[in-house]
Amino acid sequence: MPGPTPPVDPELASLADPGPLRGTPLLDDLRRDSAFLIEERRASVRGPAPDVPVLVCRPAEATGRLPVLLLPHGGGMDAGPARPHLAYYLRVARELNAAVVAVDHRSVPEHLFPVASEDCLTAVTWLSTCAHDLAVDADRVVLLGFGGAGALAGGLALRLRDRLGLRPLGQMLLSPMPDDRTGTATAARPAPPGVGAPRTNEDAWAHVLGGLRGAAGVPPYAAPARAEDLSGLPPTYLEVGALDVLRDEVVTCAQRVWAAGGDAELHVWAGAFHGFDFLAPAAALSRQARATRLDWLRRILVRG
Repeated sequence: MPGPTPPVDPELASLADPGPLRGTPLLDDLRRDSAFLIEERRASVRGPAPDVPVLVCRPAEATGRLPVLLLPHGGGMDAGPARPHLAYYLRVARELNAAVVAVDHRSVPEHLFPVASEDCLTAVTWLSTCAHDLAVDADRVVLLGFGGAGALAGGLALRLRDRLGLRPLGQMLLSPMPDDRTGTATAARPAPPGVGAPRTNEDAWAHVLGGLRGAAGVPPYAAPARAEDLSGLPPTYLEVGALDVLRDEVVTCAQRVWAAGGDAELHVWAGAFHGFDFLAPAAALSRQARATRLDWLRRILVRG
């Protein structure tokens, strides 16, 4: 039987507003922010792979070849170039003097795995061939994803390691969904008020895997926790709330990276639920989490 649910941070609970997670900034709104140059491009490679729409965003005042924050979709297992959270990622990029490349992969459930993963792989390959034109440094790419996008980013790191022998500069996985086999102790606990129920996680995986969710043979490029070997990965930042249904599997992933001799930094925020800093950005815990991420990214970019 699962134990009691940890208490919710009172400030997070009082400030939480689901509106920011639902809001999707329009491109015209983003372009009106004169601090950034935002361009729609088509990522393409030789062969049968289709072109993939991407957004390329760089601080307007930046010069030279910039490091890249590469973003899959915005969370859950939905498509779209991370637009619900793009304003936040752009602020991070401005602080770091970095570019943002957001991948608009094909949508689920119309296109089940491996379509989204293949689209992200196309974007990475295209980025390396067009780096000079984009004024970015293809050797300084950090994969970054929240929720389902964290699973996609983690699977992409494995795919780059196995298929191309490439190692991004780092990967930042925020409350990622690493395992389609939902059923941990945290998933069995009732969700606190205002927090997504465990069933949401199961539905999200069924959305991208169809009837294969939880079955034998699901590839690690879809669910990174399925990987038998977690060695050779880039430095990894893992973050999750103590009340998040994903907590146990995220902690397990960090432990497995360490066991494989890898570099992982794990933060479990007491009193926090899934998406807490997007739902309550003004809360002290949210501000602390965002400052901690920024510090890690600075260290990774300097190291690169």
